[in-house]
Amino acid sequence: MIIPEGKQDKQGIDNSSKNQREFTREDESLPPSYQDVAFSQPEGQQRGGAASVPVPRPSQPPILKPTNFLYLSNNDRSIKGCYTINPFMTIPSSLLPPLAEGTSPNDRKNLDLQVKDGSIDVDIWLARPEESDLAGVPKNRATLYLKSKDGSVTARVRNVNTPVPFLLNVYAKDGSVTICLPQAFQGPMSLTTKNGSISLSNPLLEASTALAQIDSTRRYFVGDLSAIRDEEWNGDELKAESKDGSIKVKFVDEVTVRKPGLFSRMFGF
Repeated sequence: MIIPEGKQDKQGIDNSSKNQREFTREDESLPPSYQDVAFSQPEGQQRGGAASVPVPRPSQPPILKPTNFLYLSNNDRSIKGCYTINPFMTIPSSLLPPLAEGTSPNDRKNLDLQVKDGSIDVDIWLARPEESDLAGVPKNRATLYLKSKDGSVTARVRNVNTPVPFLLNVYAKDGSVTICLPQAFQGPMSLTTKNGSISLSNPLLEASTALAQIDSTRRYFVGDLSAIRDEEWNGDELKAESKDGSIKVKFVDEVTVRKPGLFSRMFGF
């Protein structure tokens, strides 16, 4: 499904389509005291400042009809909004954009967002049918691809109900990358920045095993490391790269809790 850039205002693909809706979030800012060195001790053991802790917040999926194989491409306009993706949904090939030369239908992404000159700021909800409706459907993971050549990329991923395994591939040539993962995320992370810092929130850092750092790439495994076998991994996975910007990763439902300052301790506020 491809939406020509010139028709986006009429179709409301950025603001009011059924598959996309902006909504206000109480507090999506990342904790200001993230570590620049991701292999260091958890943030709570550092000096004072703000600490990020997982605090449950009610998160309800938007009332959007799910879609699949959604492709949006803009030249000089940012992409913002909310998308509900059902990777098990069948879309007639006649409604999908033509495949690039040398690619096959298996190369299609369940969500593919690309901007040449602008930012990407999206909420992604992954939906899954009832098990009884999945008979004969291949249980592949969802593939999510976000790319900006000149702008930042921010993505918040959530599950509507039962967790859906996914591969999130994010690239920002000239801008920062901010990723918020669902609490159920379990799998490898590969984070690369040529000219910037890499930081994980405290809860994510505590749930992660550092695997390697080679040049500008750091690799982790989030969750139970015994879940990995010497075979192709088809579970959750994050690949994020920024040529000229920082990379920050956290769990989606974390909030920032600031430690009381001197005057707060003295006067009780």
